[in-house]
Amino acid sequence: MLTALVIGVLFGTGTYAMAHRDVLRLVGGTLLIGNAAILFLMAPALDGREAPILPVRTIELVSDPLVQALALTAIVINFGTTVLLLRVALTVGETHDTLDMDKLAEAEVEDEAEEEAEADREAAEGRPAGDPA
Repeated sequence: MLTALVIGVLFGTGTYAMAHRDVLRLVGGTLLIGNAAILFLMAPALDGREAPILPVRTIELVSDPLVQALALTAIVINFGTTVLLLRVALTVGETHDTLDMDKLAEAEVEDEAEEEAEADREAAEGRPAGDPA
């Protein structure tokens, strides 16, 4: 019951964090949901059995090594995803000087308007779009 409660709290907290309009909270929420998924995957194997290391006394008391291998793979994938998201957040923060999603959306709209205005000026001058001359 305690494991189910912890999984629910992790998943709920991660979902709540992802609902906010901040890039770092989005990354943190993704990390919490990933950890909840790993714990959910490991929950059936948490019944107090022996580790699957030979030699074993009785085969019935050995936990399933497949669950442990899947959990280890999920941990590595979760770590890689978190590092990638943090790097993207760092780059966005450096280029736009903000991590607020609303301000980033406004900056994106402004960038698109500037690109369209530049394309219109180039078309009015008779140059092909994107021509550096």
